[in-house]
Amino acid sequence: MDALAESYVLAEKFDRALPLLIVATTRPGTRPDASFLYYRGLAETKTGKNADAEKSFNAAIKANPKDAAALYYLGRFAFERKDFDAAIAMLNRATTSDSRLVEAWRLLTYSYLNRAGAGSGPAADADYLAAVRAGESLVKFRSDEDSIILYAQALIGAKQYARAASALEPVAAKPEAKGTTLYLSGFAQTQAKNYPKAITALERAAQKTPNDVNIYRILGYDYEVSKQYSKALGAYEKGLQLAPADPDLKESADRVRPFAK
Repeated sequence: MDALAESYVLAEKFDRALPLLIVATTRPGTRPDASFLYYRGLAETKTGKNADAEKSFNAAIKANPKDAAALYYLGRFAFERKDFDAAIAMLNRATTSDSRLVEAWRLLTYSYLNRAGAGSGPAADADYLAAVRAGESLVKFRSDEDSIILYAQALIGAKQYARAASALEPVAAKPEAKGTTLYLSGFAQTQAKNYPKAITALERAAQKTPNDVNIYRILGYDYEVSKQYSKALGAYEKGLQLAPADPDLKESADRVRPFAK
C-alpha cells in the first residue's frame, strides 16, 4: 500500500495518493516515515488542504530537520500569509539543506525585499543586502530573465546601481527583452550616471510598455541632463498625458520648456 501511495505521488495523482498516505502516517504504534509525512503534505497542498499540509510538513521536519522540500513549503505558506520573518527563517533552512533548491532562493529573495520595503534604517539596509546574496545564488542556478530582474531589484534596493546595470545589460540587449527589464536597466544606468545607455534602454521600454508613466519621468530627466531639451519636454509631456495631475512632471515640463526648440 505504501508503494502504491508513493507511485500515485510520483504520478501526480494526489487525490488518489492522499487517503493511502493518511493511513501510512497514522498507523498505531509506529513512527511515521519522514518521507511519507512530506508526501502527505505535498498531496494535501496539491488538493487545496493547506492547513493540513502545514501540519504534515511540520511533522516531516520534526522527523527530519533537513527536509529541504518540506521547509520550502512551510516558507511558502508563511510568505503567502505575509509573515516574512517566518518565511525567511524556513527558506534559509531550506537552502542550507539543499543549495540547489531554486524556488527557495527565489522566494527567499522576494521575502527579504518585502521585509526591507516594509522597514527602514539599518534593518532594511541589511535585508536588501541579504536579498542581494539570495539573488546571487538564484542566478547561479537559473539565469533566466525573471531571475535576473529579481536579482537586479535586490541590487537596486541595496543602491548597487552599477552592478544592477551590469547584470541587466546582457538581457536588456536582446530584442525580446521585457519592458520591465528595460525599465530597470534604464533606471540603474541613470543612477549610475550612464545617461546614453539609460536613454537607449528607456526608449525601448517606452516602445514595449508605452503606458508606464515612470518611464517618461526618468527618460525626460536623462534627456534633460544630456541637454536634449526638446526630447526632454516631449518625454515629460507624454508622462503628463498619462498622469495629468502629477506635480513633479508639471514642474519638470515647465523647467525645460524655455530651452526646448
